[in-house]
Amino acid sequence: MRLTLAGLAAPLIHRKERLGFSVPRRPLVGRARRGGGQEQADGDTPTPAQSWSVDVPGLAEAVPVVRRWVRLLLANDPELAGTVELIAGEYTTNALWHSASGDVGGRIRVGLLCEAGRTTFTVLDAGASAGPGRWGPDHPEDHGRGLAIVAACAAEHGHRDTPDGRLAWAVVDH
Repeated sequence: MRLTLAGLAAPLIHRKERLGFSVPRRPLVGRARRGGGQEQADGDTPTPAQSWSVDVPGLAEAVPVVRRWVRLLLANDPELAGTVELIAGEYTTNALWHSASGDVGGRIRVGLLCEAGRTTFTVLDAGASAGPGRWGPDHPEDHGRGLAIVAACAAEHGHRDTPDGRLAWAVVDH
C-alpha cells in the first residue's frame, strides 16, 4: 500500500514559524547555509534561518510520511537528509508509542529548523497517555535503541515538558 499525505487527514503545514523551544545556539557567521541559503560574503552577517512544521495524525502510517517530508526539505544535502530522516523516524515513533499522541484522535507536530551549520528536528507530542503502554510483551528486545541512535547522530539532543505536551529535539551540525 502506498501512503501519501493525501492518505492521512490533511496535515496543517506551517512555514517560517518559530518552533517554540530553546537549544544552545552558536553564532550564525561565516558559513554557507544548506538547502538554498546564500554564501556569507563578509563572514559577519548571519544567515537567516528557515523553519517548517507539520501536524500529522497519531498513526503509525505518519512515520514514513514524516521521514519523506524531512528528506524532501533537505534534498540539497543527501548526507544531512539521511541523518535527520533517521532521527525523525526515531522521535516520531517514540511520540506515537510513549504518549497520548498515539491514542485515538492523537496528533503530533514535527518541526525542522535550518540555520547556518546546524539543523534541528523537533517533535511535540501530547504528553503522557492515560491508556496502557503499547509495548508488546513478546519481544521487548526489539525496542529501546532509538535514543541511543539519536545520541550517536546528533551533536545535541534532549526533551522537555511544555504546556502543550513533551517536546523532543535533536541538533545535527553540518
